[in-house]
Amino acid sequence: MFINNGRSTGTMEDGYEMMPTVKGSSIAEGVAALTRVTSHLRRALIDRGVTGTNQEIVDIAYFLLRNDGSFVGPSSALNVLGAVKMARELGPVHTIVTILADSGIRYASKLYNEEWLKEHDMLPKETKTLDFVRELEFPTTV
Repeated sequence: MFINNGRSTGTMEDGYEMMPTVKGSSIAEGVAALTRVTSHLRRALIDRGVTGTNQEIVDIAYFLLRNDGSFVGPSSALNVLGAVKMARELGPVHTIVTILADSGIRYASKLYNEEWLKEHDMLPKETKTLDFVRELEFPTTV
């Protein structure tokens, strides 16, 4: 990942910078698949990447639905999860902005399907707090 001081935890492969990834699949389709730095990202100043588990994505999606009435998809849930993690790290008096880019309507067969979640051991936790959100961390090894 690009760091503002120019360091990177990625490696070069066939002219592309390859990002470290966590093995396994993500409920947020296409998110875990971004393993290379594309040209538009190469010009960006990115401080770090934020990771989230499938369970955290499910939990935050249901938290938003129950507590805010926001019916979001897994990419939006991951964005909110990242915003929560960054807010905790930065502390008060900072502004965090994120994008809710997908609705939950397209995810009725997975994210909002109790049987699918049960089969994959990802039933959401019923909570009114964000205590389920883990600390901010960035994987530095593949």
